Amino acid sequence: MSDLQLKLIKKAKERYGIIYPCVNKIDLKECFTCLGGHIVLWFNTGDNSTQNEKEAILQFHKEEQ
Repeated sequence: MSDLQLKLIKKAKERYGIIYPCVNKIDLKECFTCLGGHIVLWFNTGDNSTQNEKEAILQFHKEEQ
């Protein structure tokens, strides 16, 4: 997994506690999509609601430099 994906998983866990892959996914690494210059992590929370965390791809690369 990329640093950006790991960052989004950490952010989601800090915000929601335990998170799970959504729908029929087995692992969180399967729950990412790119949308309009952002990478989005889709996941379920303990109450079975679907949530997401996103980060601008270009912004993340600027922060790394």
